[in-house]
Amino acid sequence: FGPIQEAVERAQTNDRWHRTRRAKAEATRRRRRKLLVDRAEAISAALTAYRHRDQGQQTMIRVRTDFTWRDTPRGPRTAGTVLATRQGDVETRPPNTKLIHRPGNSQQVYLGAIYAAHLEFEPGAHVVNRHHNVFDRPSADSWATWNALGGSGVDTRELNLRVTRALRTLNAHRLVGVVGQAGVAGRYDAFTLNDEGGSGKRYRVPGESAADVISIPAGFFRAGWHLVLTAEELATLLIIIDATKRFGGIPRPPEDAIGIGIADKTKWAHYGIRPEAYTSLHELKEFGLIDV
Repeated sequence: FGPIQEAVERAQTNDRWHRTRRAKAEATRRRRRKLLVDRAEAISAALTAYRHRDQGQQTMIRVRTDFTWRDTPRGPRTAGTVLATRQGDVETRPPNTKLIHRPGNSQQVYLGAIYAAHLEFEPGAHVVNRHHNVFDRPSADSWATWNALGGSGVDTRELNLRVTRALRTLNAHRLVGVVGQAGVAGRYDAFTLNDEGGSGKRYRVPGESAADVISIPAGFFRAGWHLVLTAEELATLLIIIDATKRFGGIPRPPEDAIGIGIADKTKWAHYGIRPEAYTSLHELKEFGLIDV
């Protein structure tokens, strides 16, 4: 009976592990649903703003691949190296995965700003910030409205803090420019949008003939997907879009001709995403945005 008893105990242990994991996943989804319900009015206001401004002038929103991909691969994450530290890992990622290091709205705000830039400016033009951070005006919706940063019980002070926190993170990664010293009032007002690679150069809208870009259907933004996906889900989706363009044309046997695979080494070296974040592809599948 010894082997039988051991098998029963292993099965019971596995069952407890799966039950605990399932309970955690269900609790996470309940929290997520509550947050979305609390934000429902803000999301609706953002979608209304999109309908007013998006008249189909852009079918695709183009994002430079510098945002998602490192041309120079990172080395292995071995003990004793800079990459083995959390800070070293984050600092060597491309901007797409730098922005998922800590919870927040920075990635959502940056992609929302790129969407707005495509609607308001011609390709090649320098982008000028026409929006207030929090207060709407007749000529433009605020960034808070555009990115659905409000919610049930969120007052103006909290709304301003949410915008400022996102801009502070983007400024730290040189994705936006601000004026004045740290602690100066109004420092984040009228920020400047910078290019996707974090070079600190002023942002220009890519043209249709631009080569080093990934294209996201404008309908993705009009439907508000960037407002409801988590930062990890957004980052993973952009990586899949980039990899599809980058590796999708490689000849393969007929049985493997559909879809793409991304090697773990490539995820680490070029995309800067860790396995626990990349598992969000399963949520993207459930939402119908990808097939697995």
